[in-house]
Amino acid sequence: MAAKIPIDDLYFTQLFRQYAGKIFYYFKKYVKQDDIAEDLLQELFANLWDRRELIREDKNPEAYLFVSARNHLYNH
Repeated sequence: MAAKIPIDDLYFTQLFRQYAGKIFYYFKKYVKQDDIAEDLLQELFANLWDRRELIREDKNPEAYLFVSARNHLYNH
């Protein structure tokens, strides 16, 4: 029998699949290199995983993700 995936995991996976491509191209627009954009994307989602409860409660997860992406890019 397969292990059940918690709802938070499914929600987070859904967010990643829906927005990772857009955020990757947002990063690439500024850093101009695929490998750096990919690193930034992975760092961003790793950080967001630690704060996943905040995303779940947020009314507009897309806005939360892109503000987080912008801030992560500025910090880079």
